[in-house]
Amino acid sequence: MQNSLLLVDDEPNVSTSLLRLLRKENYQVFTAESGEKALEILQKNPIKVIVSDQRMPNMTGSELFAQVKEKYPDTIRIILSGYTDFESISDAINKGSIYKFLEKPWNNEVFRAEIRQAFDTQGLMQRNQQLNHLFESTIEAITICNEQGCIESVNPAFCHLTDFFPIDVIGKPLMDLFKIYPQELSPENLEVFSPEDEWHGELACQKNNGDTLPVWLSFMSIKGAYKDPYFVALFIDISEQKRKEAHIEFQAYHDALTGLANRRLFNDHLDLAFHQSKRDSKELAVLFLDLDRFKIINDTLGHTIGDVLLIEVSKRLRSVIRKGETLARFGGDEFVIILPSLHMHLDCETVAQKILEVFKEPFKIGAHCIYTTPSIGISTTRTGGGSPESLVRYADTAMYQAKAVGGNAYHLYDAIKNNPHSNLLQTESSLHEAIKNDEFLLHYQPQIDPHSGKIANAEALVRWQHPDKGIQSPASFIHIAEQNGLILPIGQHIMHQACKQLEKWWRHQDTPCQLSVNLSARQFNEPNLLKDICDLISKYHLDPAWLEIEVTESILINDFNDSIKILKALREIGIGIALDDFGTGYSSLSYLKQLPITTLKIDQSFIKELPMDSKSCAITHLLLGLSKKLGMRVVAEGVETHEQYDFLKSEGCDLIQGYYISPAVNNTKFESLVKRTNNVNNTVSNKIPLRGLRPSNYNAPSTPD
Repeated sequence: MQNSLLLVDDEPNVSTSLLRLLRKENYQVFTAESGEKALEILQKNPIKVIVSDQRMPNMTGSELFAQVKEKYPDTIRIILSGYTDFESISDAINKGSIYKFLEKPWNNEVFRAEIRQAFDTQGLMQRNQQLNHLFESTIEAITICNEQGCIESVNPAFCHLTDFFPIDVIGKPLMDLFKIYPQELSPENLEVFSPEDEWHGELACQKNNGDTLPVWLSFMSIKGAYKDPYFVALFIDISEQKRKEAHIEFQAYHDALTGLANRRLFNDHLDLAFHQSKRDSKELAVLFLDLDRFKIINDTLGHTIGDVLLIEVSKRLRSVIRKGETLARFGGDEFVIILPSLHMHLDCETVAQKILEVFKEPFKIGAHCIYTTPSIGISTTRTGGGSPESLVRYADTAMYQAKAVGGNAYHLYDAIKNNPHSNLLQTESSLHEAIKNDEFLLHYQPQIDPHSGKIANAEALVRWQHPDKGIQSPASFIHIAEQNGLILPIGQHIMHQACKQLEKWWRHQDTPCQLSVNLSARQFNEPNLLKDICDLISKYHLDPAWLEIEVTESILINDFNDSIKILKALREIGIGIALDDFGTGYSSLSYLKQLPITTLKIDQSFIKELPMDSKSCAITHLLLGLSKKLGMRVVAEGVETHEQYDFLKSEGCDLIQGYYISPAVNNTKFESLVKRTNNVNNTVSNKIPLRGLRPSNYNAPSTPD
């Protein structure tokens, strides 16, 4: 018969999460959103285990379990709650209404183990009805006690479990087997332990040889046929379960490959060491280590050899550190060491030198003799590590400086300050961390239709949420990202975030707006560009027409024939193509005719002189007319004055973008802008809808976003 489980919670997302967690356990799972509904399900189905929230409308979990205990006493009843009504919970536990109390949020592995254990216990409870007939043959350890709690009989399983002979324990109090036991099982309280009462819990049982054995004890009172009630205690050896729980606990805090501390445990140790160093006025150091050319080894010899190498590296690093120091693996070939309570500042350099020394000998793995070296970055509380996070970040920065000189070296963070390239190196290092920590976000600059006064489009512009410097514009990091190749993961993140935001606007936020996303030259030439964009459109169920890809002339001119193929493929899907900064590059009318462009963006270098400069006016007029003839939409970017706006509107420009309308803003502010313009019922077309949305102290920036 399939194990049946009832989940009771007034929050559907909790039941959904638990269903997903238990989907592979082959349970028959029922769900109820209230105590009343749970009672209805219990009337119709043989439920074995119930997991219920405590705080629910009309009927709490403990109140539900009080009724369930009375009507369906064989069920296992577990409270799972983030809140504890201590009085009712403890009272219900004392009365046996609740088998166990588990806290939210739960540990998935432990929760599954608890449910499995609950079904085991429920099965045991059913078998208890047959124990009088199967006493000698059952595998569970059983003791029968008199009304004073002294042992009268034990079965063979008890003797096997505890190594006691019957003569050793008969006549002695059952609780003598336990150094610590609940007060309700004490001899003086057994007088009031009624036949309706029962107790279940984990205790530490003393074996005959002095060892301690974790057991699950079920203690109950049974009404005797010819004498006073007697007590039955059932023991289950849960040492294997405890070993599994300990293994799960170890996995949560240790690296699966090397057995070293993982990032989570490392952070715990670093927080403790940092506060101790402040309290004791001692210096604390962090060493960040990365293997040189490990990727080449991995790619050449395979990941299996690479994993074995990492294990051997961890062994050599263990040989260097002392008791009280922490060695952790962050992932890949990154290792980090905490050196607490340094006696001298140079002690950290001594450790780094020892590490370099142990790497001089090759690693012999199978038939391979592998040489590898580390690059080590060092930061200390004396050289600027004002927080645990900055200690790690500065050590990471110093490690990249060690790599920059060829590797197989260590570098102190304070030494970087005198290096003329330190800002570049620090930015590169911080960009790596920014990608790992998901620090990039999008702001959106509206493009307004000057004739209707409504926002029709937006351009997605990336921002860096720097942990120390705050919001950073692309000008501070994009050129570095393009040089070192990080523009690819950053660009993928931007495209993913843009598509996700589009789906929210169109499906949920009622913000219908086409979104323009810039592509770098590296992205445009990626062979999987088309597939990646199609996958995102499919994932978020987008109409391709909602998305516009923005490219510059310089990108297209590098390989014009291939550029045409890529753009045509995008257009065939239905994606819009915008040509950015038109007029600043080659501006060839011949290739403009061949490209499948839907939108032409006039560069702000022409806009800023409007309407005073007659040549700029003439060029703008020409571009607008040419675009109309070619069937292209025109966007004027960099509009900063009322005069520029009026001129472009009078010339029939389709869309206007710039700080005069609004700077780039986050998604919440952008949605507010859309609502304030697109949902206003007015027909005054000669007004500028967003003029009042800029701050009163607004000054247009000297450089674009």
